[in-house]
Amino acid sequence: MKRRQNVKFFIIIVLIVWLLAFYGVSILSSIGLLIVIYIGNKFLDELGNTIPILELILFISGFQWIVGPFILYRIEPDFMHVSENEYMAITVGAYLSFVTGCLFIRNKKAILNKTKIKEIMSRPKIISIIKSIYWVSIVFFIFSFFFKTSLDFIFTTIYSFSFITAIMLLYSPVSNKNVYVIAIYSLLFLKCIYQSVFAEFISQCFLLIIFIPNIYSLSKKKIIILLVLGMIMLSVINTAKTAYRSKVWSDRSREVNISLFFTILFNSEKSENDTDNSFLQRISSGSVNSNIFSYVPKYKQHTQGEVLFEDFANALIPRFLYPDKKDIDNRKNYMLYTGRYLEEGTSVGVNALGIGYAEFGVFGSFVFMLLYGLLLSRILIFIINRSKRNILYLFSIIVIFIGATKAETEFVGSLNSLLKTLFFVLFFVYVISKNKTRLFVYER
Repeated sequence: MKRRQNVKFFIIIVLIVWLLAFYGVSILSSIGLLIVIYIGNKFLDELGNTIPILELILFISGFQWIVGPFILYRIEPDFMHVSENEYMAITVGAYLSFVTGCLFIRNKKAILNKTKIKEIMSRPKIISIIKSIYWVSIVFFIFSFFFKTSLDFIFTTIYSFSFITAIMLLYSPVSNKNVYVIAIYSLLFLKCIYQSVFAEFISQCFLLIIFIPNIYSLSKKKIIILLVLGMIMLSVINTAKTAYRSKVWSDRSREVNISLFFTILFNSEKSENDTDNSFLQRISSGSVNSNIFSYVPKYKQHTQGEVLFEDFANALIPRFLYPDKKDIDNRKNYMLYTGRYLEEGTSVGVNALGIGYAEFGVFGSFVFMLLYGLLLSRILIFIINRSKRNILYLFSIIVIFIGATKAETEFVGSLNSLLKTLFFVLFFVYVISKNKTRLFVYER
């Protein structure tokens, strides 16, 4: 069966190659697109059996760095600041290095053994503990809704466990288990409307996409339908979000109106400034990266890691130890490596590929992306090994890696969040399951 699927996939790849050649697509662009297609297929194959978090990170990165720019070169080439061949020569090589580091050097899979998980989640003590974690996390969620403190990171990580535990309860025999999922996602959606920022809701939706195929034993066709429906939903929310944010931010008081959002959502109202091309720009990091490629080293020399290490050292210091530490300025590196000025309040981050090239050059960016991929792979292997003794670690994988799925965000902030979340999750899981480790054993 597997061999037949591989043959079908190979035939599809050959047809795509011929189609790309027919339309005069360059070799580098073709290679990049084929790698992304391969990763997408691998992600689909793993869904329902494992937690394919690295495949998800790679697919989103490939879409942001290769597919989006490929389309932009054909419909809005003015947004790209170097030629397609020059852009793809850097990007495809770096992306291939990233894929190699993540998947092809001592890789390990986070297996979702549905039978074992359901057996663990059928224990009354486990259900009681998971419910307790859920309600405590909800309290932190509500507190973070209304108050901003220097401990926001800790609060965010703790309330992320409300999503994890809600998913875990779907494996249990609890009669009203769907209510837990509906409740926390509804609260999050209201929070996003209140803040006029929907990135967190979209990120947490990936949690459902990862686990639902396993919980309900979905076939590959049903998984594809689920993904298509998810993309349609996110597209509708994006359209409504843009129009809603435009109306809210145009008002001096910036008064949040939940009924206004739903009116826009169901009326499919568009912002005057919202176009298909602007949407494509938002789901593509190509414009930012090409800007960096054109500016460095012509006007700004590669900094050989100096800026990266300085930013990372500052980011690692906990705020509660040093309240006066500098905030991560999402404008600074963009302005430094593109020569363009951004007004305060505007946030444009330099992603992993952009920072790798700006700091270390073309070949250096390949090595940098390989090492970054290896780091993600090693962290995943570490968590998988820990999960054998405690199933909470298995479900925490999404919380730890969710920031890394945002391929367009500032790299230093993303990596800093990944490492801090890792350490805090290790501590948090240890505390809540101390003296109860036998209950949580996933593999004997």
